[in-house]
Amino acid sequence: MAAQFSWAFRIGFVALTLWLALILLVALVAIVRVAIWELPPAVLQFFLSYGEINALPAELRGVIDSLAIAANAALACFAFLALVVLWHGVRRYQRWAWGSLTGVILFGQLMAFVADRELGNPMLAFNLVFTAVALLGLILTAPRPQQPT
Repeated sequence: MAAQFSWAFRIGFVALTLWLALILLVALVAIVRVAIWELPPAVLQFFLSYGEINALPAELRGVIDSLAIAANAALACFAFLALVVLWHGVRRYQRWAWGSLTGVILFGQLMAFVADRELGNPMLAFNLVFTAVALLGLILTAPRPQQPT
């Protein structure tokens, strides 16, 4: 990044880049795990042993696997598109980009808490830390009013 970016913006930009890259990587690994290696979705392992997972009816397991693949594909697409908006919009201080990115990230994080609640909150600490990193990145990359010269 060029010298025109403040240290705060740089920290926020790097935090969001790493945050989104991690989401993209985890979603792609989850797809490979289920679609190619035919392993059960990781969320099942929070609640069931391998024996219980293997005892699930094939039709139910097929539905669970297909939903896991679709959800992770959507998550990977979100992360990729958000990286494009971050690098080509937020980096150029375009307000539409920051507002759009903030809206989808906050909605996604809110839904992560809602989904986690439905499962008994096994990922609460992770979601809190992940949300804090996202908020830090968003706050530090927020558009600032132009200073008169």
